[in-house]
Amino acid sequence: MSTPTRSSAAPVVEGPRLRPDRRRQAALLLLAGLVAGLLGGLVYGLATTGSRHASAYLVVAPAADPAAGSTTGDASGATTYAKAYAEVAAQPDVLDAALAPFATDGRTVDDVAADVTVAASQDAPLLTVSAAADDAERARRIAGAAAEAVVDYLTPTAASSGYAVRVLTPAAAARSADGLSTPLTVLLGGVVGLVGAGAVLVLRR
Repeated sequence: MSTPTRSSAAPVVEGPRLRPDRRRQAALLLLAGLVAGLLGGLVYGLATTGSRHASAYLVVAPAADPAAGSTTGDASGATTYAKAYAEVAAQPDVLDAALAPFATDGRTVDDVAADVTVAASQDAPLLTVSAAADDAERARRIAGAAAEAVVDYLTPTAASSGYAVRVLTPAAAARSADGLSTPLTVLLGGVVGLVGAGAVLVLRR
């Protein structure tokens, strides 16, 4: 009588596959989001913050008529002329010569002129000549030079138009920088990075 023999090769039972540590993955993803956000905020802050503004104010008023001992034009027309003068004042032939001394460090006159604006008030005969630069003193000097150039260009037209342009307030730098400070953009970038990484984790579930 023969006894059944057992096969020497036992079946291989595969154990459960090890799953990656999700907590570790989540932590790495959050860290990556934080670092990316901080770096992005730093780059954005260095590129966009730190500009200073300065503004000079010009007034358009009826021109004096020495022969008649009075003024020509009227106050209501001065506002209309101010708006027209704002369009003329922004032209290259008005500002380029005055802005040429500031075309340094690889910047052209057109680059400097792009940071200068001349705007008219909607309901008053006023012109605002503003300039932006990387420091307050430079912005003040650019705005002052631009304002003087506008006055010099328009002064000869007073006899024919009946309106003269004069400096009402000399150029003065703004007290605060334009935009957000770099530390704040870095902080906001970090928050945005964490929020983005958290959103990715939620979507992956």
